[in-house]
Amino acid sequence: MPAETRRNRRDEGRTLREALRAAVRRSRLGSAQVEQRLGLREGSLDAVFTGKAELQVAHLFAILRAIEAEPRSFFLEVSRVEERRAQNVA
Repeated sequence: MPAETRRNRRDEGRTLREALRAAVRRSRLGSAQVEQRLGLREGSLDAVFTGKAELQVAHLFAILRAIEAEPRSFFLEVSRVEERRAQNVA
């Protein structure tokens, strides 16, 4: 895989993790509360947010459900961030 493709995927993953962390903060639930709702061990969300644990699509949707966030709104926000990032690169 070319280095540029790896870099783009890494950036996309970071964007998703950052947006998810922001969504959890906006929910006014602490990470511990979200972990409890999902039956996760303490520190699991932090591992996802920092990239130490892989963010899988099923996990993403489970977290969005736990914080009662609308997936459509979440992905619209992510796409806006990606568009701004692309404009800054160009």
